[in-house]
Amino acid sequence: MNDISIEKVAHLASEEIQIFLRIFLIVSIIVTLSLLDSNYLAIEGLFHTSVLEIFIVVLSMNALYYIFLKYYPYQFQKLRITIIAVLDVVASTYIMYLVGEVSLYYTVLFLWYMIGYGLRYGKDIAYITYATILVSWLILINTSEFWINHTSFAYSWFITYAVLPLYYLHIVNKLKLNLLELHKDVETSHYQASHDHLTNLPNRISFEKKLDDLQKEKKHFALLFIDLDKFKNINDEHGHHVGDKVLQQFARKMDQFLPYAARLGGDEFIAIVDYEDEIHLEKELEHILKNISVRCKENGQLLSASIGVSLFPKDTSNMHMLKKKADEAMYEAKKRGKNTFVLYSKMEKEH
Repeated sequence: MNDISIEKVAHLASEEIQIFLRIFLIVSIIVTLSLLDSNYLAIEGLFHTSVLEIFIVVLSMNALYYIFLKYYPYQFQKLRITIIAVLDVVASTYIMYLVGEVSLYYTVLFLWYMIGYGLRYGKDIAYITYATILVSWLILINTSEFWINHTSFAYSWFITYAVLPLYYLHIVNKLKLNLLELHKDVETSHYQASHDHLTNLPNRISFEKKLDDLQKEKKHFALLFIDLDKFKNINDEHGHHVGDKVLQQFARKMDQFLPYAARLGGDEFIAIVDYEDEIHLEKELEHILKNISVRCKENGQLLSASIGVSLFPKDTSNMHMLKKKADEAMYEAKKRGKNTFVLYSKMEKEH
């Protein structure tokens, strides 16, 4: 399966959406403060920095954050989400401190942070956001002149922040577990749809997609049609359950000695090999033949393989014809006594 989980992809999408939501929120606050009284934007805080200048810095940081996501989408993901959650709360608290009574309009922001971060990133981030909000709010209501003069109202909001999220976080935890199960089901379904259930090798659908990708990339490669010699005898003499074990054993060998191998069905397999030239390719094919033979434990019989090879784009650039030619070369290998390989291009010259 893919090393990058669906959860990480979902978190990345949430981060990008959140950047735009944050920008929208900042612009909305700037417009609101301007309509209420433009002097609010000129209030100075630390380092003689005005509220408007703080907003501009935050907008610039969001732009840099977005660029970082484009170049390093999955590096330090959990750490950066945690840092951003804390910074969102701290920056909002500081702005609320500066604007005094107008901060009353933005108290609901903290609930939005708890809900948003919890739903997007799960309980760990939600608890960090929850703790940061409680600490920040206590600092705000004990330092802001407006909130000091409205103590009862300030502590009613504190109780709201402290109590309401506890039930909400329990719900978020359950939702997160359900989402993780759903993500796992999606990953499992995707894997099952693209892999053979018996051998766990890529199946025909996955192989066809691989071929399409290689054709678009216009890479030179060899297509190998591989058939297990005398496999029918195993099924006839010992039954399909023994035949399945032989196929699984053969598939493990294929996966070990070939860069990409897939099962088409029955005892037919297909593989893709990069090559520098035909001399090196033939040496590699000899190495493959030597190592992929399997022994049936029931009767001790050693089963070899016959391999037909067509070259892209030398033999053809048409994928259908490429498969057809590899298949023809594989049957030629069978005729020549099995446990060998045949290159379609050489077979054509001989005929």
